[in-house]
Amino acid sequence: MDGRASLGREGEERACGYLVEKGFLIIARNFRMPFGEIDIIVRAPDKTLVFVEVKTLAGGGGVGVWGGRVRCRSEFGGHED
Repeated sequence: MDGRASLGREGEERACGYLVEKGFLIIARNFRMPFGEIDIIVRAPDKTLVFVEVKTLAGGGGVGVWGGRVRCRSEFGGHED
């Protein structure tokens, strides 16, 4: 595993740990589709299905969340909110 893949895996592990601490149930990891991959799929405590994209920075630091923007790929006939 190269440095970037290792860093990405570490970020996903930390994100999963954080989500589980907050009461989320991990449904799938690295779920592959023809158009790409979803890093983590979880069910929130309120039963909402959540798709998580993890971005890990080389400088370390804590876990953070970027905005509440939802993006739906056109393959699903979706739109951006």
